[in-house]
Amino acid sequence: MNLIPRGNRQVDTFREALHEFGSIDYLIVLLEAGKDEGPDEIEDFADLFAEKLRARDGLVESVEYRFQPDARFMQLFSENALLFLPPEQLPKIAEKLDGRRDPPPDPREQGRALVADRGDRRRAARCATRSA
Repeated sequence: MNLIPRGNRQVDTFREALHEFGSIDYLIVLLEAGKDEGPDEIEDFADLFAEKLRARDGLVESVEYRFQPDARFMQLFSENALLFLPPEQLPKIAEKLDGRRDPPPDPREQGRALVADRGDRRRAARCATRSA
């Protein structure tokens, strides 16, 4: 890998993919349903897609799909969940994470405000009865 030139976008993308996936021998495909499609349509398409890939003997050695996620997969997924979000949702998530919004009120401060409010009302009621 040290002999491959740096600074070329395609080469750098290849290096990054190799680093991230650990291999260049696997292709991972994520299927996304259309607005009018549900799980049944995705499963039907996945079956057909896997069948077509398996038919490419000289190109594809094996096809794995419909796997049951284990604990290791779920941990990997949860650590990288943001990568599965649609790009248009990322600014909203970034705003929530970077603290640009006002922080939620401190419940202890709300309690103090409530106590002060009750005290003010009691004092106001005492003043009203004295002046009456």
